Amino acid sequence: MNTNMKSRITNAFVIGALSFFISSSWALSSPPGSSPDEDAHLTTAWCESKYGNSECKEVPLGVVDSGKCFFLDADAIPTCADDIDNRQVPPERLMIKNNYYKVLSIFVDQNDINISIIKMRLFNCLISSVLLALVFLVSTNFVGHATVLGWMIINIPLGFFIVSSINSSSWPYIYTTLLFPLLYQLINDKARLVRPILVVAIIGLLFYAIRDIRIDTPLFIAIYAVTLFPLLFSQNLIGKLRRIKYINYKVILSLVSSLTSIFLLVEIWKRSKQIAFREIEVSLWENFTRLPSIITGVLGSWGIGSLEVRMPGSTHVIAFMVFVSIIFLAVRYANYLELQSIFTQIVFILAIPLFTLTRSNLRVGEWVQPRYILPIFYGLIMLSILIILKNSNMVNKYSLYIMGALTNIAYSFAIYTTLRRYTVGLSEFNFNLASNNSWWWDFKFLPSPFIVYLFSSLSFLILSIFIGILINKELSKKTS
Repeated sequence: MNTNMKSRITNAFVIGALSFFISSSWALSSPPGSSPDEDAHLTTAWCESKYGNSECKEVPLGVVDSGKCFFLDADAIPTCADDIDNRQVPPERLMIKNNYYKVLSIFVDQNDINISIIKMRLFNCLISSVLLALVFLVSTNFVGHATVLGWMIINIPLGFFIVSSINSSSWPYIYTTLLFPLLYQLINDKARLVRPILVVAIIGLLFYAIRDIRIDTPLFIAIYAVTLFPLLFSQNLIGKLRRIKYINYKVILSLVSSLTSIFLLVEIWKRSKQIAFREIEVSLWENFTRLPSIITGVLGSWGIGSLEVRMPGSTHVIAFMVFVSIIFLAVRYANYLELQSIFTQIVFILAIPLFTLTRSNLRVGEWVQPRYILPIFYGLIMLSILIILKNSNMVNKYSLYIMGALTNIAYSFAIYTTLRRYTVGLSEFNFNLASNNSWWWDFKFLPSPFIVYLFSSLSFLILSIFIGILINKELSKKTS
């Protein structure tokens, strides 16, 4: 094994470890039943563990009533769940069984709900971190760097909360996080055949594992394939196309991408009617003008949990500023095909919620949530960061340092607010996140919530600095 490979493995391990520390802090930051439909997801996994394929007859009341006493009130402390009786009851809500619940059922301890939840959440965090490290390992340097940075920025706060909770969306979110680097790497890789085969294997195996978890997963794969189509060609292939007379390869790639995007948008429109919410049609203008709130909601303006965990402006405003700044920088330095890819992804981000709202007679704020379009944001931010890194010699490095510092500030406020909501409630303020009636896990081996906050923020900061050092090393190689 050469020195370069050893260094890449070491770097991938550090990234995997730090990303696990970050995700696991979110897994510990909220009580059972805090994420959307977590009671139903937990009940389904519990039934899978206890009854297998047989009919589910009884589960603990603490599983069925998980989160109900505090779910909608940001001032309600989860200690109210201590009054739930320790008895068995019929299940209230069950999800359709799939691989997600079969795997999580392995971690169910029939005698301890809390330890079961901790193990399930940490397992999701482990999957996310291992796959992030693996993709970094098989990617070229700038693609790997863009992937990690995009993962850090877009997951604040919604992505971190969902991925580290018991929610079947967590696995598709992890998968779509990796789609951009894997697809980009697949065709642009100049290495021998081994690495492309490995990339195809990763894409195929991961899709097989999540194929029946969410019905919209194939839609996001199609969106990535269509929007990234012009970029999925190596410079060698483009060089060959250039030698063919009377053919403009840019026009061909752009035209194919545009036509397939239009076809996909038409199909989304046809299938976007989800419910008949009201008979009176909602004004298209009303929804269109309010649509940006769903976009900012991905970065925390809508809150998390049951939307009651309201993020401060120091999280969602700063996160949105960083996001928009990255997009504008990318647009400034992007070539024609990259611009088309960015524009097309933005069109899908806007079209999916607008089509669903219009066809179902819904208003912004009803039913359609920001988490439904989160997967597209991963590709958009990662592509934009990659464009910036490839043109870093023209970018003011101090502006990138400022964006990095702002991202850390946004993250710090996000994890602190989440911990504060569930430990003491948002109506109270205790700097150390503890009071006489505050909530926390009853495991002696877990640190206090304030230590979790410090550990999480420090891990995020270290990962930011570590990626920055790797990028600077790569840029030094290019200029030397």
